Amino acid sequence: MSENRINIKVPVLCLKVSGEYSRFKKPAGLENLVLTAIGTPALSSDTWGEFLGRLAIPERMGPLFEQVVRELYSNGVIDSDDFDLDHRIDSLEFTDTGRDLFEMGRIKQDPKEYSEEIYFAPYTKYSDPKYYFNLEFDSPEGFDQSRFGDITFDLDNVKWFLAENKKQIKADKDDEILSIRLDDEPQVLCRKKHIDLQFDETSGDFAFDTDLDPNFIKGYFTADDFLGKKEELSALPKGMSSPEYTVIPEEWESYRYQLPKDFSFKGKLRAFNPKNCKVEDATPMDSLRYSFVDVLGPELGRGYIFIRKKATVLGLKGESEFGMLVSRPLSKSEISEILSHVISTFDSASYEELNSILSLKEISSEESYESKWIVNHLEKTGDLIASLNSLNKDKKKWMQKETALLEEVFCRRNLNTEETVKIISGLGMKLPCTKLGPHLATGDNQKDLEILDRLLTISNSKGILVAGMNLKNALVSAVLSTDYGDFVSTELIALNALSKSFGRLRAIFAIKSATEYDLSKVEESELDSISAEYNSANKSLSVVSPLLAGADNLSELQRYMDLIQNLAEIYSKDVPLERLNGYQFGVGVRRKMESLLRSKLHGTDKLDDLIERAAKNKVITDIENETFHKIRKFGNGCAHTEDFPALDAKQKKAWVDAVNNLEKRLKKGCKA
Repeated sequence: MSENRINIKVPVLCLKVSGEYSRFKKPAGLENLVLTAIGTPALSSDTWGEFLGRLAIPERMGPLFEQVVRELYSNGVIDSDDFDLDHRIDSLEFTDTGRDLFEMGRIKQDPKEYSEEIYFAPYTKYSDPKYYFNLEFDSPEGFDQSRFGDITFDLDNVKWFLAENKKQIKADKDDEILSIRLDDEPQVLCRKKHIDLQFDETSGDFAFDTDLDPNFIKGYFTADDFLGKKEELSALPKGMSSPEYTVIPEEWESYRYQLPKDFSFKGKLRAFNPKNCKVEDATPMDSLRYSFVDVLGPELGRGYIFIRKKATVLGLKGESEFGMLVSRPLSKSEISEILSHVISTFDSASYEELNSILSLKEISSEESYESKWIVNHLEKTGDLIASLNSLNKDKKKWMQKETALLEEVFCRRNLNTEETVKIISGLGMKLPCTKLGPHLATGDNQKDLEILDRLLTISNSKGILVAGMNLKNALVSAVLSTDYGDFVSTELIALNALSKSFGRLRAIFAIKSATEYDLSKVEESELDSISAEYNSANKSLSVVSPLLAGADNLSELQRYMDLIQNLAEIYSKDVPLERLNGYQFGVGVRRKMESLLRSKLHGTDKLDDLIERAAKNKVITDIENETFHKIRKFGNGCAHTEDFPALDAKQKKAWVDAVNNLEKRLKKGCKA
């Protein structure tokens, strides 16, 4: 039920009353004798002289009795002051008030007149006050005084009300109201009071609730008196106008009544049939089977029509034709149809209208609703950059999540590499580029490397990007061939650096293949360069290696790098001979032997001549001479290829001992 408050006008009787009030005393002395005489029927035929004689009161007391009679008359106790000893006692009579007081054994003292307006409110409940001195009244406009002509009041109750409110007529607490009279016909005025009407949405009828006397309401008012307040109860909601009233369709099995004034839109999807009404901020739909609809979700919404119904008010006579809304739930298919129509009215190329479409997301059951319309907009918009900037501000989370869809947009719009990179860089974003790369690829490795270089600056899936462009082998080949280009991406700059270092190291070690090299050409002056180039190559390789994983020719590069690593370790690190193996041992032991001999003897002669000169100068023994020539020959073999004869551990140890012993003697300055 919904509650609705209306105003009605109820009658108030204005009673102009007057009367007398006074304080009282017990009659004493002569007052008591006079009152007793008037109030005793057996004495009524006696004269006042006879009455005094019976009491043995001298006639000279007559003037005193006359004075008492005049006072009683002036106080309203008796009806005349015509006193004479020859007059019968019954020539004087009590007033109504005087008789009552005589019976109570009292008489008035200083009586006063009053005049007052009292208001009688017949509509109040039994337990509430019905009489008032002051009330606020309403305009008589629209008030039908004639229907309240049978309202009556009790004058005794008015008197009682005055007795309870003596101060209003300036009476003291000891005063009593002696009389009351109505001076004029009651005047009918009106007041405004409210009634709460409870609307039943199931029946479309009303019940009422009020703090007034319900029996009074039922006796003097009809349903039309309440429901005729159409300006209050059937007022249309703001923004709604021109209703066309119809009837409830027969196929509607269930529905709900509603007062128009109580309606407000709760959903974001709104449509109306312009043939039936007008609704602001809603979409016109000529095919709509309702006056208007309000949709909150894909399966939640109602369709409304305007009807006129003869409504009743429980407990009141009559009925009144009344403008109402009737609604029923919308089906899922109806909601889908309405949504499709509303969306068709928007220009999805406009970003402002895209926002209107997206605001209806919760109405659609499509999980991809948002993405669908954003992509649709990005494909159609005339200002892609402006739209992307707006989306990056308004829907940053979506932009970061749906990067694959953004790539699709760039592909469908056929943006070139530079346009794409410029836009994405401007947004401060990263994309996988796994769709863009293959889309932009030309099939020409050199051109595609340039495209890859630009895309790498905005990609967050670089290995997949390279694979998608089928450039892994090309990158490895660039290193192996020591080719390099003009690149801007971190990865391809590293590829350039790797290619340069790889080429330098191959030249230093005269490497022809992964197993062929010539260490005889290595200059001692290049030792620092070997270390720097090798470290640079390693650093560059760590950057670029994620791009090379899975390349068909990667194993070849790896063999080269393994060889360079082994050779570089010989020349760039002070490794103990005992830890060297294979060709590294051969090259290392030969190199150390030669280095020790030249440090002692100097010169540029060949190693075999250097060994002979050392033996002649007693730097080495004859046995060492023979051993060093064996080391020279073995080392020469290892200096050109990894393919060398096996060396047993005993012989290796002997050679190591020979070279180490030479080193010790030279440090001590001893001869062989």
